[in-house]
This record gives sequence, structure tokens and C-alpha cells, in this order.
Amino acid sequence: MSTNDALKELMRLNDSDVVIAFEGGKFPTQYDFVPLLSMQFNFESIVSRVAGQSVVADAMAKEFAEMIWASCGVTKRWEEMSEKLQMVAYATATKVNLGFPLERLLSDAARAFLEEQALSGDKYGAEMGTLSARHSFGKSGNISVVSFADEIHIAFKKFDHDTGRGEDNLIKFSVTARDEYGTGIVSVSSHLSYERHVEFLEGLRKYVLGPPNGVR
Repeated sequence: MSTNDALKELMRLNDSDVVIAFEGGKFPTQYDFVPLLSMQFNFESIVSRVAGQSVVADAMAKEFAEMIWASCGVTKRWEEMSEKLQMVAYATATKVNLGFPLERLLSDAARAFLEEQALSGDKYGAEMGTLSARHSFGKSGNISVVSFADEIHIAFKKFDHDTGRGEDNLIKFSVTARDEYGTGIVSVSSHLSYERHVEFLEGLRKYVLGPPNGVR
């Protein structure tokens, strides 16, 4: 079929459907490789997922776009296609050691309340979960409770005054293993590129822990 017919056939599904998808693969580097998780292509977007940095995801998206055109018998370089590029979005997930317990992201007042009222004082923590008839369905006097931050979401509401487009973005801090509560080892996901994601976490770590000489 002609190139136009081939492209029409390629795009005959609804815009939101994935038309072409690949899973698995390797992106070679000088001494190793970056695992490729998936590549998806539909009517208006390319989604590139890799177990590596954003520059690799970008490179694969460009190569993938050229391959799609080549499969229709058309040689088209990314430089030509990029003129029609409208938007780029990133999402990154890493597992890191913050160097401080996740609870440090709570305010001093919130942490003090938990310590003075949830763990001691009125002991709200002891009343959570299953309660026994042996204690009149109240808290037991012979129970120990400790608290940890399990997951913290920080929402960023973005609004473009020029176009009226609104967008919700998140940074999520999650403890993913029982043995890592209170250690500062967390999974962090954000709507940032890998490079900016790492920069954000490095800045947060330095700000919370403070510089060695105590001067910020």
C-alpha cells in the first residue's frame, strides 16, 4: 500500500489506544547497558520507559519515532519531526537513603503531638486497629506502640496563565519494606526528569541535615 494508506491503517484505532508497543530490550552504553522497560506509540504521543536516566528515555523516543516512519517506507529524521513536538513530560522513581527518617518531613509540632498524645498521654495509637473484649474494647495497658511515617505525598498545583491549562503533579515518599521504617531508605517518585529529580533530593537532604559547618 502507499505511504498514506499505511499511515492511515496504522492510526485507525482511537487516539487513546496504544497502536504499537515494545517491551524489554537493552540500550548499550560504553561499558554496560540500560534496560528498556517499554515503548508505546499512539496517534499523538510516544511513551518511553527505561531503568535509567532521562537522556536514555529521550534517545529511545527519538529512535523509536524514526523506526515507525521507516516501517512505512519513509526516511524521516527526528530533527524534522521535532518541529511538530508540542509537549514533553517526565516521571522518575528512585530508591534512596535520605540520611534522615521520613518523619523529619513532618513539622516539629506534629512530631511532638504524636509522641506526647498518640504514643503516650492519651495513647491514641494503642486504640487503633483491633480491640479486644478483654479490655472492654478499649486500649490494653500492656501494649507497646511506635510510629513511623509510611508515605508522604506533596502535591504541586500548576496553572499556565497564558493557555489556561492546569496540571496536578506529585512527589511521593514511600517506605516499601518493613525493615526500612525509620531508616531513611525510601522510594521517591516525582514528575521531574531524572537529573532534576536527583538534584531536588540532594537539595532536600542538605537542607534538612544542614551543612557540616552549620551554615546554610
